[in-house]
Amino acid sequence: NSHFDIDILCSFSSVKPIAGYDISVKTHVSVWHPALYTYILASDKGRVKEIEKTLPDFAVKMYGTWAREEIIFELQPLQDIHLRSHLKEEISANSDIAYVYIISGIAFLVLVIACINFMNLSTSRSAARAKEVGVRKVMGAQKKQLIGQFIFESTAFSFLSLVVAAAFVEVFLPVFNKFTGKDLSLELLTNPEVLTGFLLLIIFVGLFSGSYPAFYMSAFRPVRVFRGMNFFRNSGSLLRKILISLQFAITVILIIGTFVIRDQMGFIRNKRLGLNKDQVLLININDASIQKKYELFRNELGLNTNINSVSFSTELPFMDTPAEWVYRTAQTPRGDFPTMFMNGVDYDFIKSMNIELLEGRDFKKEISTDLKSGYILNEAAVKELGWEEPVGMEFGRDPIKYQHLAVKELGKVIGVVRDFHFTSLHNAIDPLALFVDPHAYLPYRYIIVKTKAENISDTIEFIENKWDELAPYLPLEYSFLDDGFMRQYRSEEKLGNTFGYFTFLAIIVACMGLFGLISYTVEQRSKEIGVRKVLGARVTNVVTLLSKEFLKIVLISNAIAWPAAFYAANRWLEQFAYKTDITITVFLFSSLAAVLISMITVSIQTIRAANTDPVNSLRNE
Repeated sequence: NSHFDIDILCSFSSVKPIAGYDISVKTHVSVWHPALYTYILASDKGRVKEIEKTLPDFAVKMYGTWAREEIIFELQPLQDIHLRSHLKEEISANSDIAYVYIISGIAFLVLVIACINFMNLSTSRSAARAKEVGVRKVMGAQKKQLIGQFIFESTAFSFLSLVVAAAFVEVFLPVFNKFTGKDLSLELLTNPEVLTGFLLLIIFVGLFSGSYPAFYMSAFRPVRVFRGMNFFRNSGSLLRKILISLQFAITVILIIGTFVIRDQMGFIRNKRLGLNKDQVLLININDASIQKKYELFRNELGLNTNINSVSFSTELPFMDTPAEWVYRTAQTPRGDFPTMFMNGVDYDFIKSMNIELLEGRDFKKEISTDLKSGYILNEAAVKELGWEEPVGMEFGRDPIKYQHLAVKELGKVIGVVRDFHFTSLHNAIDPLALFVDPHAYLPYRYIIVKTKAENISDTIEFIENKWDELAPYLPLEYSFLDDGFMRQYRSEEKLGNTFGYFTFLAIIVACMGLFGLISYTVEQRSKEIGVRKVLGARVTNVVTLLSKEFLKIVLISNAIAWPAAFYAANRWLEQFAYKTDITITVFLFSSLAAVLISMITVSIQTIRAANTDPVNSLRNE
């Protein structure tokens, strides 16, 4: 697995007749927008730093002395690219190691909840094993032997749980792979690293869940046990309450996290992008002959009444990062090499994308100077340049740097558009300049077709027929802009779904523990409940009495969860330049959900206990 997926390998000389230019020639490669990716195989890891030190001299050799300050080469391990590299112009969309840590952390928290259940139920049921501990001590068992016994039991439970879990994973792994888009396998017995990790997990769970019950029960004194003193009835109750509070605090954190991710994804879907991404069909121009016939293809598509407009672009919103060019204005000091994102488009690009023009005018074919010397800037570019009246100002690609592109003099700004999102909402809107020049950096690589909402399938069939007339040897590759927009947030969507599943699992596990604990509490207080009913207590009085203590615990857990959830949510949202607000409603709703779930769990047992005939609980007294 790597950050690129190779279907075909071919030489530069093979590409030239297809692409229409020689990609290996230096003059066709902008150093700010690399068309090539360089991989270095070092003789050993220790030499990587030495190689890196030689790269500035290499830049000077290739581009001149100015490159020493302007170009920075950095090497990174191949294995780090997919999860740890967040550079522009990666070959494919990267993931983030943070999501691996987040999902692993959630799994760990759910495991902690299960361990807390084991600790709570073991200590609360200690009365059942008190005499066993007493007899063992009388027979000469030492405390460390008892501790070892209880830890061994918890570790055995952990091992059995692993066996059951492995069976479940084997059954549900195909479903999980379909959900994640991965091809994972368990490899429990064939992969030593996985096997070692699971063995360490068994030991951790066994020690963590069994340590407190072991120390707690091994401390029982035989004399007090055999006298029937229920000294252990309230012993450890404070710790059990703390553990339950921690359990539900984790659950509330997960619920809040699920809602925050949901709100952010909703914000992304509804955010005004400054362009219209709906009903925009994108066609990849992957052939030199099509690139030469793009005007003919535009005219052919214009015959269809279901097509509103057709335009061309070198880079696409949400799918590419524009090229970064050295620009120059009349005010730029010589020797400075400021850069800005620029994109080569055609005359109808702004119209097709429904981008709002704030000042000046759009590109026009009738005005010959618009070709190569007319520029339209976004608001961010105007702000960076510090111009109050940008229309008419001199601006252009540096004529010294790009002489091979026939840029001999500065052009003029003919218009200003409202800021629109060219990349994902993770990034702030950068300064951007648009210009008309089909051969400025690369030939047009994309056809942008703005269609009507109805008869989409007929429109696509019409486009395919026209494509076949021009390039019958080449399949039509197309996609929709809104799909490209949402592909940027696949990791976040999967994280949100994963959060939801984990939260559901955490709620079930926490409720199981609470259900077991309330069952034990009801059992311990059955005679008290019988006496209260004989003295006239109603069902509602008994339910309130038993529920009140657990309600306090759940409310305390919410107070613990809120600061932790707020901090975690803020940290996650920091990766977005544009993000939703964290409202108090999310916290209140999450807390209310936790309270209702816990109260339903408690009420099932308390109502049953309150409706029990007091004769059954008091007849042995």
